[in-house]
Amino acid sequence: VSTQSTGNQMEESFGSQPTREVSDALQELKDSEIVQAVFRVLSWRDFPLTFLTFVLFNLAFILLYFFNYSVLTLFSYLFLSVLISSIVQYNWKTIKLLLSRQRGGPEQPQASTAPSEKYKNAAKPIDREEIEPLINHIVFLLNYGHTHLRNIFLSRNTAASIRIIVFVWIFSIIGQIFSGLMMVYLFGLFLFVFPRLYENRKEQVDSLLRLVLQRITSVVSIVETNINSYVLKKKGLVVDNRIDENDDDEPAPTTEPPKNPKEKKTQ
Repeated sequence: VSTQSTGNQMEESFGSQPTREVSDALQELKDSEIVQAVFRVLSWRDFPLTFLTFVLFNLAFILLYFFNYSVLTLFSYLFLSVLISSIVQYNWKTIKLLLSRQRGGPEQPQASTAPSEKYKNAAKPIDREEIEPLINHIVFLLNYGHTHLRNIFLSRNTAASIRIIVFVWIFSIIGQIFSGLMMVYLFGLFLFVFPRLYENRKEQVDSLLRLVLQRITSVVSIVETNINSYVLKKKGLVVDNRIDENDDDEPAPTTEPPKNPKEKKTQ
């Protein structure tokens, strides 16, 4: 009973003001430091880090797609390269000493720190107080999406169910054209290119997106109209069949032809 009441309360809360609550949750996620850091990388605000990430992303795709590397092998090589680089950096003093001895320099070189020494006593990358509100918003959005998916699969919203069917059909066609790895690469390339393109040419992108959304909306409305008309026709056929069956069950009225009075007189 408590679980059912909790589900009803959640559904009522989602149905009362879903737009405001969802917009608030999305705004909180957008303002979080983790999302802002990811956005800085994707929008090319931190050029060295973005360039390095973009190069690694393309290199991973080339190795996976053209040279048939597996994800496990690629991850292992990446981990080994980072580990070897870290070991070399944290033993920088010893390496400098060996190099100075080979060159005939002084035995005690000047004190130098490794390039990654500044990260040794760095603060924790994830703070619990900062991550808890983010997790709460993510849980809220997941529950909100679960409620809408349940309504779609239970056909409580026929229009939304039809839209999902159209979009899944479009995705199935795209999946027949591109492989899964290619779709992941195109999606990642879109994440790197679109923010910068949108900042430079906002008006053109908005007009193009508006046309695409209008086209999708028109196609979905046509599909909804056809499906609704088909459903109405099927319902009309069912009603007509029931009427015909009822007519067949009723006994047909028997009408005897009137007797001829001349026949009576003859008899």
